[in-house]
Amino acid sequence: MKKISCTLLLFLSAQLIFSQSNQSFTSNGTFTVPAGVTSVTIEVVGAGGNGAGNGGGGGGGGGYAKGFYTVTPSAVLTVNIGTGGGGSAGGSTSVTGLISATGGANGTTISNPNIGGGGAGGAGSGGNIVNRTGGNGGGGYWTYFGGGGGGAGGLTGNGGNGGNTVAYNNTNCLTPGGSGGASGGAPGGGGGKGAGFIDNACNSANPAVAGLLYGGGGGGGNGNSSPAQNGAGGYCNIEYGCVAPAAPVNTSASMTVCSGNTVALSASGNGTITWYANSTGGPTLATGSTFNTSVLTTTITFYAQAETCTTSTQRTAFTVSVAPSPVITLSASPGPYCINQPFTLTASGGVNYMWSNGSFNNTLTMTPQGTVVYPPNVAGFSANGCFNTASITLNANPQPTITIAPITTLCAGQTITFTASGASNYTWSTGPQLPSIPVTVNSATVYTVTGTSTAGCTNTAAITQTVIPNPTVTISGNTVMCVGQTLKLTAGGALTYTWPGIGTATVVNVPPVVNTVYQVTGFNAEGCSSVATISITVNPCTGITETPFKNKILVYPNPSTGVFTIEAEEDMTLYLYSFSGQLLQTADLNKKNNRTIRLETLPKGIYFLKDDKDGYEQRLVTE
Repeated sequence: MKKISCTLLLFLSAQLIFSQSNQSFTSNGTFTVPAGVTSVTIEVVGAGGNGAGNGGGGGGGGGYAKGFYTVTPSAVLTVNIGTGGGGSAGGSTSVTGLISATGGANGTTISNPNIGGGGAGGAGSGGNIVNRTGGNGGGGYWTYFGGGGGGAGGLTGNGGNGGNTVAYNNTNCLTPGGSGGASGGAPGGGGGKGAGFIDNACNSANPAVAGLLYGGGGGGGNGNSSPAQNGAGGYCNIEYGCVAPAAPVNTSASMTVCSGNTVALSASGNGTITWYANSTGGPTLATGSTFNTSVLTTTITFYAQAETCTTSTQRTAFTVSVAPSPVITLSASPGPYCINQPFTLTASGGVNYMWSNGSFNNTLTMTPQGTVVYPPNVAGFSANGCFNTASITLNANPQPTITIAPITTLCAGQTITFTASGASNYTWSTGPQLPSIPVTVNSATVYTVTGTSTAGCTNTAAITQTVIPNPTVTISGNTVMCVGQTLKLTAGGALTYTWPGIGTATVVNVPPVVNTVYQVTGFNAEGCSSVATISITVNPCTGITETPFKNKILVYPNPSTGVFTIEAEEDMTLYLYSFSGQLLQTADLNKKNNRTIRLETLPKGIYFLKDDKDGYEQRLVTE
């Protein structure tokens, strides 16, 4: 008893997960493999051949084939059904690329006194379970008796051949005609009988019979109002098993999405998966293992249902959680915004940021290059990973064009007034906040001014003032002299000179009678000048009595540049004194030799040469 219960339970369970279905064809068509179906069993029967009239042979029976094949759900199979009387080709039944069964040949009429004309039976091919042949049509006898049609092949065997009729013996017509061949098993049909007579006088016909469904050959007719009959058409049956679908399994990568985005849902299961917005009923949103939602702004539930053949499961819920996206704002540092002057953008509203130029800080410094500024977009991310974007457009003002005038060359110590233009306000590097400033320059100097426009934009300009050095002017000559002497003064260090009230020569002779300061202005090639002065002390020389040596000695040249030659007529000793009476040198002379006194290293001026023995004294002048 327990064994019977267990067997029944297993049987009922199998019925819940598997059911058998089929689709039959008697005319051309297509078969779409249902969802969840991966194999089919196909059987085909070729059409029967037509019988021939006027005592002709019966038609051949159609062939048969059956096979089991692996298929893909949704694949489309083309089914061609053979036409009765179509012959071997026209009567062929096939499922393209898998299996076929040719049709039986049509019967023919032969001449007296022969028996024959039966059509050949068709043959099955491609069946991996069984291939069968149809029976041949039976032979007829000219005018009087038709041959029987061949039977179609079937699952259990080949089709039987149609029966041959008998020859007419010129005395007795009582014969039914050739018998129809037996079927090889369902769904093949038997062949139709051939025509004959039911009386001896050949007056009452025993009519021919058409081939039986499916694929039976038609019986042959006779010449006494009993026409031949047609063969039966072909047949195809496709059988498949439906496995009950399981509930779809959620295989989605993520069930959380940020607001304003879509999500790709995916499910696995056998059969066709259909997506819905409702737990029951409602329109279909999509078909297939994946479903791309529309843009979502709130949490929502979708449903998936698996279907195989005609059965379906309950719907599986797919709840998508929608997280809010951050509100990102983008602000710029206070203006003004000026071309070529940087400003800072600040993003807020998120915890992390990414700019379209690759930066990841919440601030970005940029420098406008044109009057309309399109800063990079910024994406801001919230703590839950959602993001939003922000952008901003700014207008930038041009920088003022600052100029400084005049541009000239100065001599050291000259004063010039620089004037800036091109802006509204100015600040010089030296401090003043005026358009114009006076400056006195002694060496090459860079002056910079910053100008500010009415829009608040700034720019700078600089000028390097070129300075030509003034010449270093000197005056050489004695600075001490006696009243009544003439003094030679020489200017140096410049190209040209001007002596006030004296002239423009380089060397001038002056006869001061009192202490005097002489001034000369020297000019270089660029016209720059400097002034030099020399103070001349004029002594009355009244405390010194000059007593000539009365031709005892000869001193020359006098004045000189500092080198004096002395010739003596007798031996003597001379002493050289400064103007202030300081003994500087002692010279011993004799009448045989000249003596040279060198004063180049002493200041130019007046010196005295004395002979203390005789009281002689002579003035020497260096210049």
